[in-house]
Amino acid sequence: MEAPLMHLALVGTPNSGKTSLFNALTGSRQKVANYPGVTVERKEGSFVTPLGRQVSVVDLPGTYSLRGRSPDEEITRDMVLGRTPGEAVPDLVLCVADSTNLRLTIRLLLELMLETGMRVSDAIRFDPAVAHKGGSGLWIYRFTQRKSKRTARVDMTEVYLTDHLKAKIDQCNWLSTSRPFWYGLATAGYGLAYQVYDLMQSIGGRCGVDDCRPHRLRDTFAVRALLRDIPIGDVSRLLGHSSVKITEMYYAKWIPARGNRLEGLVAKTLMNKDRDTLGNR
Repeated sequence: MEAPLMHLALVGTPNSGKTSLFNALTGSRQKVANYPGVTVERKEGSFVTPLGRQVSVVDLPGTYSLRGRSPDEEITRDMVLGRTPGEAVPDLVLCVADSTNLRLTIRLLLELMLETGMRVSDAIRFDPAVAHKGGSGLWIYRFTQRKSKRTARVDMTEVYLTDHLKAKIDQCNWLSTSRPFWYGLATAGYGLAYQVYDLMQSIGGRCGVDDCRPHRLRDTFAVRALLRDIPIGDVSRLLGHSSVKITEMYYAKWIPARGNRLEGLVAKTLMNKDRDTLGNR
């Protein structure tokens, strides 16, 4: 029995190599036209697999997202979701990604973690639609942390983003239709978390930094905040710790006021001791 025709859709950002792959697969077996009602080019071709199965391939318009903000995005979105009248629903969608662009997206994810103290498991789920502008001019993002004790009360954590960082995230190459750093599947985000870990390990190896991993960005955020004299209780809230004691256990030594106080106590004690010694002579 002959296998049914398979419909394959190619998606990807402009200049990602998508059309080169389309040409390599289909050769001269291509048809070029426009989508109905728009001047967006439609390219369709076909090829036969080594096992003899016939495959129809459509090269969808290059787009940076599937949010439907332009005719290209609308067509690609509707084709992928099977909403285009007269077009077959794809049996398979192949996303062609430029590894350099993906690294730029991951680099922006690292910046989000450094500026907010979010864990990688929370940062990859960052949803810009949830953020709102506060009275201070910063963007406020409230979320429930993935890492929490099952018996602990579930509290919302708040972090703050500048206009500059929020704009860069809005404009980057999103990995799904709804979130910039999330593939959209229930478990797919963990793959990106591991990718971030591997990338930071690679960066650390090249720079001679031991144990370079995502949590170091969270540590840096906490230390910077404390060195700016932000009270440790507030830093604890920003980190989403269930208790200030946890924050103190890891970061108390970075509180300048405590160090200055200890230095003052030691100096006072030594000076009094010197005076007592001189008085006894």
